[in-house]
Amino acid sequence: VARMAGDAFREALRHTGCQTYICIAAFGADHDPDQCQYLSDRYYYINRGEVLAEVLAGGLGALLNSAGQCSVNLALPSGTSLEEPLPATLPLDAEGCLDHHVWLRTAEGSDGPISVEVEVAGAVVLRGTADADSAERVASGSFEDHLFLIDLVALRLR
Repeated sequence: VARMAGDAFREALRHTGCQTYICIAAFGADHDPDQCQYLSDRYYYINRGEVLAEVLAGGLGALLNSAGQCSVNLALPSGTSLEEPLPATLPLDAEGCLDHHVWLRTAEGSDGPISVEVEVAGAVVLRGTADADSAERVASGSFEDHLFLIDLVALRLR
């Protein structure tokens, strides 16, 4: 019954459109750790007062240091791909700023626009475009040979 209730709760949260994170802190030996892990994104077992203070401080700190979540959508030209997948959501800091780098792989001769949209609560709050040929080219065989960082002033959140 608890798992069904937990699943229903997660489904209700998913329909809000907001990023969620469920944390469970359990005290003493009279709980089911498997159930707690199933129902939460993060499970803490509290066996001393010192641990409780650490858990509460960490959770409260994370809450106070965030202004929410956003999502980033990229449109890439032919011959350009993400080196690492983008997370579904990214955190905004306490001032509402996004600090995230995107690494791309480009084939020789790749050109065309790279378009970026940032969404908060389903609304596009920032759009930007840069040409793929504006990427810094590096020496063949170097570590950076297959990577470059989009870090243009037009694409930074302020």
